[in-house]
Amino acid sequence: MTMSKYCEHGGCEGISVTEDEMETLANKLGRPYIDQFIPLPDKTEEEQVKLVKDGCPLNHDDMNITGYWEEPNTGSHGWCCLGCGEVVQWG
Repeated sequence: MTMSKYCEHGGCEGISVTEDEMETLANKLGRPYIDQFIPLPDKTEEEQVKLVKDGCPLNHDDMNITGYWEEPNTGSHGWCCLGCGEVVQWG
């Protein structure tokens, strides 16, 4: 389950997510890349899918609305919108 916690690789609080969780969301969104959207711990899959399909109301250029994410097994990481989960920067 996606959760907010201390991320070892990044050395900061963030979203810890597995490849399986990213793949499940990508499939529900119909996206070919599993790291395009990160499952958010404070939203259900249904809420997040609706947000992505309807369009996120947040400005993704504003770094104040982003959060760090990390896949602990592979070290994949970056920053994503905390509103819809779209990755805005990869590490």
